[in-house]
Amino acid sequence: MLRNLATVLVLTLLAVPLSGCTGGDTDPLPVRISAFLRPEADRPALEARVRGLPAVTSVAFVSRQEAYERLAKSLQSDPALAGGVTPQTAPEYFEVLVADAPVAEAVQLVIDAFDGVSRTTLAVGGGDVTKQEQAGVLVRLESGVGDEPRGAIERLIKGLPRTESVRYETGERTKARLLQRCKAKDATAALATSLDAVPAHAVPASFRFRVGLHGGKIPQLADLQRLDGVASMVFVPVELL
Repeated sequence: MLRNLATVLVLTLLAVPLSGCTGGDTDPLPVRISAFLRPEADRPALEARVRGLPAVTSVAFVSRQEAYERLAKSLQSDPALAGGVTPQTAPEYFEVLVADAPVAEAVQLVIDAFDGVSRTTLAVGGGDVTKQEQAGVLVRLESGVGDEPRGAIERLIKGLPRTESVRYETGERTKARLLQRCKAKDATAALATSLDAVPAHAVPASFRFRVGLHGGKIPQLADLQRLDGVASMVFVPVELL
């Protein structure tokens, strides 16, 4: 029960409008990483480590009280769930912005391995997704997913309208690809060293694909989120894929 509540709280806090934000039709979209803190976290030291990572453009701390106020506003239509949230149960976390979308996933994986971090999530950090021709979708799988549920996930994705460039990646392949990306730029070469220290088993397997946004319509992917073996599903800039 508590675990389910925590998951809902995280998803609610991370829910952001996919339209109505500032940004032009072709503006590159930044990526937001939310790093949720453990109770014993050394916040100043952790913040310094995060700020020191290449490609990080800003770091903001969200206190339990701030998180509670956001949740209370978001959950107004669900009194039952809202009643279980207090300033003591709301999470505290860092909101980290990365403007260089191709290496944002590497930044997330590095932060996720830091002492004091309980979990991290990715999301679009600003701009207007609906003004893009395509959005990226990152579907991370639970650890140890077998061939049968993985096949069901792949079939559903390939059956969705306006999807293309569908691919499956093991955690090992994702890490290797991100290492190459980081090393390709002088500005992010140091990030490769940090990522190399992250164990391959800590990198989840995933499906990645593009979806067309004809008429600015965001596709409904609720059925995908409910499939066995799906740990998370988020819209991301296509450059992140």
